[in-house]
Amino acid sequence: MVLKTLAAELELSERRLAGVLHIPDRTLDRRLKEGVLSPEESDRVARVARILQRAQEVFGNAKKARGWMKTQLAAFDGETPLERADTSLGASQVEDVLGRIDYGIYS
Repeated sequence: MVLKTLAAELELSERRLAGVLHIPDRTLDRRLKEGVLSPEESDRVARVARILQRAQEVFGNAKKARGWMKTQLAAFDGETPLERADTSLGASQVEDVLGRIDYGIYS
């Protein structure tokens, strides 16, 4: 399941990642048993995976990208990029900040 892979890449527990993605524990247990996420859950997981990949491109390696994804930022009112990426709008904001970092604009 993609959720397990993404959790491993972020060095988070599956439960912690599911919590960030607003997937309740009981629902997570069911999804892990069934091996399938709902379309909405899959969308959220894919969104975070896309942002992590972009962060790896910007920062040059997975370790730095993971660290950035878990760091509270003033640009997100104290939320981490991972937490902010739970909605389409939030993901766009995270991608915007990554773009500014990539182009050397202080964020």
